[in-house]
Amino acid sequence: MFCTPHPTKLMQDDTIPAAKSLAHQASKISWVIGLISILLLAISRGTPVIVELTVPILILAGVACGVAALIGIRRHAVGGVRVPAIAGLVINGLLLSFFAYNLLFVGDGPHSQRAKQARAHAATQDITEEVREKLAHNIGISFLLFRTKVQAELKATQEQKEKLDQHLRTLLPEAMQVSQKSNGGRGKYNQKTHEKMAAVLKEILNEGQRTRLHQLELQKDLLFGPEWNMKELQITDAQRKQFMAPTQETQQKTQTLMEEIHKGANPDEIRPKALQLRLDLEAKLETLLTDAQKKQWKEMLGKPVDLSVIYGGVSSR
Repeated sequence: MFCTPHPTKLMQDDTIPAAKSLAHQASKISWVIGLISILLLAISRGTPVIVELTVPILILAGVACGVAALIGIRRHAVGGVRVPAIAGLVINGLLLSFFAYNLLFVGDGPHSQRAKQARAHAATQDITEEVREKLAHNIGISFLLFRTKVQAELKATQEQKEKLDQHLRTLLPEAMQVSQKSNGGRGKYNQKTHEKMAAVLKEILNEGQRTRLHQLELQKDLLFGPEWNMKELQITDAQRKQFMAPTQETQQKTQTLMEEIHKGANPDEIRPKALQLRLDLEAKLETLLTDAQKKQWKEMLGKPVDLSVIYGGVSSR
């Protein structure tokens, strides 16, 4: 007689080799998947879809196989599995870290340079160019540097633009109220803000940018701008008296143009005419300067800038 093995014993004997075989296969698959993923990364630069969709799935599968193989060791004491399983986990773990880093800090990740720029752009969307132009026009040169075209002329970096906009936000509530006041109130606020901003700009802009900004301010205000911003020209009291007649004449003509807008005229057609009055007045006032002042004034103005940079609503010339 021979003894027939108990059915349960047969099932256990069949299961253990099968488990050992699965553990070996899982450990092998884990590191093979890692190598395949590296190969796909190397050859798929021109087809990013493969990288973005296929490779992450493969990596996760490789990690799962490595974990399954290690679990098989503990349950069935399988030999020759630990090293390839760990190798597979290390390879796929590194690849997974690589993808996580790229997801966060490269491309369109939330911490990528592109994302930072997008957030900075979005953060300034509520301060429209119309608002920036209105402040520079109604209040004065203390708000000129917040115009987009002026910042471009200064070659401001993205970081500098963000810092300038942060400062603009601190000024905005009061500035919007002041812009509705009379010329006297706006003039005092313009001077006070300009003086306070000197220290802020010293921290944000370099010396060359600050020099160019002052030139743009002078080109906008011209000789009939505030005295406190052109002290170095040393215009005498006698010259200022000579300035009065042509300045008052220009103011009257400008007021006539503004009345036309109130009557329904197109502002886009009136602005160039008003600007031309300013330029004509500047030419008249320059003739009242001494030769030394004319030379100095030209140096103070620096390189002429396109009028659209410093005046809102004016087309490039």
